This record gives sequence, structure tokens and C-alpha cells, in this order.
Amino acid sequence: VYFMRPVGKGYAFVVPQYAREGIQRMDYNLEMPKRAFSCLLQAKFKGAGAEFSRFLINTTVGLAGFYDPARAWFGIETRDEDFGQAFAKWGMGPGCYLYLPIVLQCGTLRDGVGAIFDSATDPRGAVGFIVPGAGAGAIAVFKFNNMTLKLDDIDRIKDENFDSYTFSRDMWYLLRTAKIAE
Repeated sequence: VYFMRPVGKGYAFVVPQYAREGIQRMDYNLEMPKRAFSCLLQAKFKGAGAEFSRFLINTTVGLAGFYDPARAWFGIETRDEDFGQAFAKWGMGPGCYLYLPIVLQCGTLRDGVGAIFDSATDPRGAVGFIVPGAGAGAIAVFKFNNMTLKLDDIDRIKDENFDSYTFSRDMWYLLRTAKIAE
């Protein structure tokens, strides 16, 4: 983590925010299967259709998702869905909280199991079958890029809170509970 911050600051200095946000939108666009399948598993059929429509529009007109014409031109909003939410809707309890700084992810045991299914539907992982390691490399590049957009927020949270772990855990639980309740 200490190594990533200065590298991230350097990357943010060299790559303009507009480009980093476009790369973040591309990453979000590629994660469509995860969101669409999760919507289907929760019987949110309108959401699954919206995700598929967004993917088609943003992949073609939006230059592989760099732009978001689905929202700008057609008003099709995003859905933040994943398999952990589907498992919660099915009644699976959250389990213990896990903080995994190496993979820059936190969540509960339920969400960890959901992440396995999320990655199984991730098309970037399929690239790894063609070129070994390419899928993991692409995921790492996207995660790194997305992290650089949050560096100032991360610094602010660390400065304002005596125990950033407890704050992060509690905020994560609040946000996750709200997402599941949708």
C-alpha cells in the first residue's frame, strides 16, 4: 500500500483525470456480465435488460465504454449489482468481515464467495486463457487506475479518523446494506 500511493500520484500527474475516468468507465463496461447475471438471479429483469442495453450502446457508440452515451443520450442508469448481493437476497448471512489489502478489497465472507462468481463472469479473465496472465494484468491495471481516482479521499479518511480500519469497515457495512436493500 505504501508503494502504491507514490506510484499512483505519479500516474495521476501524468495521465489526466478525464482519461482516467474514461478508463474507469471502460472497466465498468467490461463488468456488465456480472451485473446482468446478478440482476437475473434477483429477478430484476428490467435491470438485466438495462445492463445489456448499456453494454451494447457504450461498447459501440461509446468507444469500448470510454464514454457513456447510454446515460447521456438515452438516460439508461447504471446498476451496481454483484453476486454477493444476489446471495444476500437469497438469505445467505454475511459471515465475518474480511480486509484484504493485497487485492484492494474488503467485504464479508458471503461477498468473498460472490467475488468468485463475479470473476467467473468477468470477460477479462477469459483473456487469460488466450494469453496467460493477460486477464490478471488487465484487472490489475484497471484496479490501479480506479484507485488513483480515490487517492485524495483515502488520504482524507486517514487524516480525519483515528482508526481508519474501523471507519472503513463500518462505512462498508452501511453502504453494502443499502445496496442489498435496493
